[in-house]
Amino acid sequence: MGKTVTTLLYDGKYNGPQMSILAGTNCKMYVISRQDLDFIANHDEMKNPALYVLIGSENGVPAAYVGQTDDFSHRIKDHDYKKPFWTTALAFMSEGSPMTSNEVKYLEFLAYEAAIKVGTYSTDENKQNIRKPTLKQWDEDPIRSFFENCRFLADFRGYHVFTKAKSPKTVPDQGSDPVPLPPKLFTLQCKLTMAKGYIDGDGFVVVKGSRIDPAVTKWLTDNHKDEARKAILSRNAKLENGVYVLDRDVRFDTAHQAGVFCVAGSINALKAWKDEDNRPLSDFSKDREQS
Repeated sequence: MGKTVTTLLYDGKYNGPQMSILAGTNCKMYVISRQDLDFIANHDEMKNPALYVLIGSENGVPAAYVGQTDDFSHRIKDHDYKKPFWTTALAFMSEGSPMTSNEVKYLEFLAYEAAIKVGTYSTDENKQNIRKPTLKQWDEDPIRSFFENCRFLADFRGYHVFTKAKSPKTVPDQGSDPVPLPPKLFTLQCKLTMAKGYIDGDGFVVVKGSRIDPAVTKWLTDNHKDEARKAILSRNAKLENGVYVLDRDVRFDTAHQAGVFCVAGSINALKAWKDEDNRPLSDFSKDREQS
């Protein structure tokens, strides 16, 4: 059965404050950049109870903070002051009657449990374990259903916090079940680096087996990126014959961050990542180069 998602762009820009609602449900998700906090302060619906997720990176590692609140606009002010890591907030609210305090606490428990299980983002920002609140059985089922809609909307926007990313396309295999197509791979080669990766929603994944130059350049040190790169390598790679080899996929917020990590220096990532036909990533991505 098909699903319909309606998205409102509040300022008419694809990268501005947005609200998406899943048709036939009361579940809606706001996607708000940290630079658009004035939007939160100026819209009354932001005062409602919410399950929310802060998305960003910590020492170059994709990170997420899962939380709940009775007043999202008040809570986000505190996070703006105390949590420097995040760049984007996802806020899940109920269309119509606001959720109760117990309902958003139960949503937080479900969301935190799913985020840990999936592991796409580090949840180290959640300093305390989130425990399951007490709800009657007949109250639990509707909240679980609501959370599945939250999961769907997050995946729809490319934030795979609650579900592992899957290839979006499939092809039939003459009478058999559809076979998933692998993501389109791009290659970056520079000195000792031979890396492969693919676009993943709003981010970029460098895949397991990529070979990474161990160099620590002056540019990397001058721009205070050497310690972050070292931390990623220590967690996700092993040194083999003088080259780091990734033993798992590593997700970055942008292709530029992935490129800097791979070559240990400044890079025009949208030109450096190329597909099997030598076409640059810029032909396939709307991302802008970031410094």
